[in-house]
Order: sequence, then C-alpha cells, then structure tokens
Amino acid sequence: MVDRLAFEDRQGMSPESLPKASPRRLVTTGPALALAAVASVVLLATGPLRAQGAAEALFSDEAGRVGIGTSKPETRLDVDGNARIKGTLEVAGDAPITGALDVGGDGRVGKTLDVGGNARINGTLDVAGDAHTKGSLLVGGETPISSQFDARGNGHLGGNLHAGGDARVDGMLNSRARYQRDDEPEASYEISPRYHLSLTARKYGGRTRTIPMDTLLALCADPDGCQIRLAATRWAGDGQTASGSVFFTFYYSAADGNWRASETAAAGATGVDGNGRTEHAFNLWNACFLTDGKYDRFVDQGDKEKGMQLLVWNGQVNANRTCELTIID
Repeated sequence: MVDRLAFEDRQGMSPESLPKASPRRLVTTGPALALAAVASVVLLATGPLRAQGAAEALFSDEAGRVGIGTSKPETRLDVDGNARIKGTLEVAGDAPITGALDVGGDGRVGKTLDVGGNARINGTLDVAGDAHTKGSLLVGGETPISSQFDARGNGHLGGNLHAGGDARVDGMLNSRARYQRDDEPEASYEISPRYHLSLTARKYGGRTRTIPMDTLLALCADPDGCQIRLAATRWAGDGQTASGSVFFTFYYSAADGNWRASETAAAGATGVDGNGRTEHAFNLWNACFLTDGKYDRFVDQGDKEKGMQLLVWNGQVNANRTCELTIID
C-alpha cells in the first residue's frame, strides 16, 4: 500500500497545485507503488513523470510511454525486469518482456508474446501470434497459439497445446495425462515425451551406460509405464544402417525398484533394481541389453545401486555396431 503521495517539480510544487501545473516527479514513501493511483496521475500529467526510490522504478515520458525499471521506455509500456500479475493479463498488441513473467490468472496476447526469461501462467494462455520464451514456459490450462511456439527451456502444460504453426521446445515438453480408477474422481499426472541413448561398440563394448534416474522415473514410473524400443545398427556389417529392433512396455516402481517388461517381446521378464543381482529386462541378439546391473570390460559388476542400464555386448562381431535405446512415455 502507499503511505504518502506527493508531487513536485523543480520549484517544489504541492499536491494541491496539481490541476494548475504540470507535475514532473512522483515521490512515494510507502513500501510499494499503487498502480491505480499512478494511472490516475499519468492521465493528468503533461510532462515527464518519475517515481523516486532505490532504482527509479516508474517513469513516464512526454509521449505517454511508461517505463518500469527503465527511464527510456520504447513502447507504451516497457518493463525491464520481472512481471507478476495476480489477475488476468490481456495485451491487445505485442508483449515483449525482458525478464520473467508470472501471471496468477489467464494470459491473453493479441499479437506476439516474447519473454526474455521464464514464463508462468497459472490459468490459460491465449496468443494470437507467435509465442517465444528464452526460459521455461509453465501453463496451468489450455494453450492456444495461432502461429509459432518457441520455448528455449522446458514446457509444462496443464492442458492442451494448440499451435497454428511450428512448435519448438529445446528442453522437455511435459503435459498431463488424464487418469481414472474405478469410480474415483478423475485425476492427472505429468507425462514427458521420450529419451534416446545411442552407444557404439568402439566406445562402449562390454560396458554399460546408466539411464538418468530422473528420466527413468518421469517416463516409466507412472501408472501406464513406458514403451521401450531396443535396436541395433551395423550389427553384422556397415551396410545395415536401418535399425533392427524390438519394442515392449516397461514398468518401474519408484518405491522399491521392482520392474517388469511386458509379455509381448520380453517374455514377462521381472526383476528388482538394486538387489545386488544383475537381471536383464531384454537381450537383443546377444548384442544389446536392457539390464539393471553394471558391466565393465565384459565383467558383471553386479546390481549394487538402483539404475537401469544399456549394455553393448559382443554377440555380433562388427566393430561399428551400435545399440539404440528409446524410452517413450
């Protein structure tokens, strides 16, 4: 709240003289600036308006451009820093934001949304033009975007993403799946797209590479498990550039490390991760294994800690063979 508002120009004008002259400066002594009061003052001001404080927080020039965190606004409203809005954000034109954007309600932008940092919208986000974020994008509801969607970080969407053009996410794009058990209320849980690990025999022959645990849990530890694609290329000759593969459903328990591969391709293999004994979820042509134990120089090191591994073995002899593991939520 604002404790005191006073207006002064270079001659030290009083608040009572506001209707008679042009204010130059707004001085606040309270802990925050009341935007409603500022808006009414801006409408009355005919010259530059400045809010004094630790860092010249608010500035309005003679052309009516308002800067927050900058004394050189280039647009009608120019915010240099983070923006947090507890209600609805509605922008008829472009919305360029240098820092982060945090909106407690819905976000609607008539043209382009361009955020220099992270963007978090607790409600829905509706963008008529392009949407660009250099950080992460977190949206609680639906996300209709008429043109292109570009997130340089991770994307977390509570509802559907509707992009009229291209959609690019440099990090992971997470959404939520609908889930219902018996007659209980419908719930949801986060789903991520996929993970791909490729190992060559020249580098990893006789060795394992661990799947990141956070990835394994995100993709395979939810109620519907994950799909495993285990493939090999160049297993017998360099001309075999198209993969030979199998696929099966895989379930992993975050609570106790129990895992199970589905009946179709993996013959119902089961095991307990971290129980000290190496157990294989699948063996592809004695060349590529999905396993819970670790190997080094073709020697079993046991299953001493939790973690699933991709193992490159010597059942196929071509030195340029590769093992390809893809996990799909």
